[in-house]
Amino acid sequence: MSSQSDLDDALRLIGTKPELGTWAGGVREPAIIGAEQRLDLHFPPTFRTFLRLLGGGGYWGDVVAGLSEDGKGDDIRFLTELERATGDFPPDLLVIGPDGTGGLYAIRCGISGSEGPVLWASPSIKPDQRALHPVAEHFGGFLRALVEEAIEAQDPSPDAPEDM
Repeated sequence: MSSQSDLDDALRLIGTKPELGTWAGGVREPAIIGAEQRLDLHFPPTFRTFLRLLGGGGYWGDVVAGLSEDGKGDDIRFLTELERATGDFPPDLLVIGPDGTGGLYAIRCGISGSEGPVLWASPSIKPDQRALHPVAEHFGGFLRALVEEAIEAQDPSPDAPEDM
């Protein structure tokens, strides 16, 4: 599937179970452009759409960072700049959230209008020794998988055995 169709599926699923997630609310285009300029990156189109429509958020510990007013916490600017300041973090990566184990998820950003892969950066005491592993071909697929897993965890299939 394309990143856009995966994103569309994720947004549709979010709409069917809005009570399961917490979303920050959309971000205006000037804030997105300002974040791109500050980080010297071109965000993938589907991530830009995500920011415009949802702003950031997620399910329980699975958070996709967005843009916050104070620029702290689960903010892509803060998280990316923090990683850049600690060592040899690749300048073409945009941190989109922690993984809950000390690692993080990041999007490889390229030229304007292109979709890059989502990578998992393993935990490491020395940032220059972090291994990068692809987890999704693009952001749309990453978000769709996150949403599907969250919904499945709360709404198991009718074929699943019941606890006794």
